[in-house]
Amino acid sequence: MFFASLLFCWVSLNGPQCLVAQDTYGPYPTDKQCQARIEEMADKIRQEMPFADIRGRLCKDISNTENV
Repeated sequence: MFFASLLFCWVSLNGPQCLVAQDTYGPYPTDKQCQARIEEMADKIRQEMPFADIRGRLCKDISNTENV
């Protein structure tokens, strides 16, 4: 299972600001589906914040993690 997240930044009056957007729909059974979701997320961010810059994308494999 894969969990999608991405890092995006923009310039504000206080200097560069960055956030991590974590997907709330997943996890996804395949990396390909996760990558597709990241593209959807990036498109939505670009629509809402045209000056934002996508700096990082991650599909983290959570299938081998143990619940503590």
